[in-house]
Amino acid sequence: MRTWIGLLLVGLLLVGCARKKEGIVTDERGEKIALGAITQEQLLKEFPPFKKSYSAYSPDSAAVDSLRNWEQDVKVLIILGTWCPDSRREVGRFLRFLDEAKNPHIQVELIGVDHSKRDARGIAAKYNIERVPTFIVLCGGQEVGRIVERPRETLERDFLKILKKISQLRAA
Repeated sequence: MRTWIGLLLVGLLLVGCARKKEGIVTDERGEKIALGAITQEQLLKEFPPFKKSYSAYSPDSAAVDSLRNWEQDVKVLIILGTWCPDSRREVGRFLRFLDEAKNPHIQVELIGVDHSKRDARGIAAKYNIERVPTFIVLCGGQEVGRIVERPRETLERDFLKILKKISQLRAA
């Protein structure tokens, strides 16, 4: 009986240790990274390069006005690496754009990944993330579009094009 209890405890210990941590952690390189869900406030406070890109960016005012008038619920899932130069540049800018629009119909979820593009809950794997940052636009739980690594034109224009696609689908 003691043998079974001992094996059970060892098994539970191994399962618990195999689980990745979530939050702000130190990776295998000794670097502080965000792993899993992180709030905008945590990102901007704990990772200065994101705060710097957020503060320095001036979004296109016409795009901000367009976004301010958007009336359908949309979720933007942002998969990022706090260690990644592209994430450091683009995510802060995108958050500034959204904050200036102050649109309650647009919700953001930030998910940090490690250098292998993995997170504790497997969200990056679910969405087949190969590059960061990846901005995934969801409407009604369905992916409508994404911006991968850097915008083709500008973050504002690329995002508004995805929203236009939602409008067209809704009108059809």
